[in-house]
Amino acid sequence: MTSPRVLNGVRLSAIMRTSPRNGRCGLRAAIIFKRAKGQGRITRITGLTEFMRRYGQYVMEERLLPVGAPRRNWKHTLVSDGFVLLRHPDWRTTCELANLVATDVTMYAGG
Repeated sequence: MTSPRVLNGVRLSAIMRTSPRNGRCGLRAAIIFKRAKGQGRITRITGLTEFMRRYGQYVMEERLLPVGAPRRNWKHTLVSDGFVLLRHPDWRTTCELANLVATDVTMYAGG
């Protein structure tokens, strides 16, 4: 595993998998944990539909709380209000995609 790096203020870590066939590094992975702005229940998520339309092939798992769900207590969870796990063979592209999720996907809560 590589050490964390920072891209546009977003701390990123990548996981490198070694292929048993050739011993070379395979896909790079990044996980982006999200927290909703506000208190109460999730009221909307912006940017996710567009991100998935453009880059969904690189998303391995998307586990953001759905609209209507109560926010999680940050003192009792490790995954905040959800996460997006993505992977790509190129480290720089992985970091750029992670940065897009971190900056362009926003969760809101209220009420």
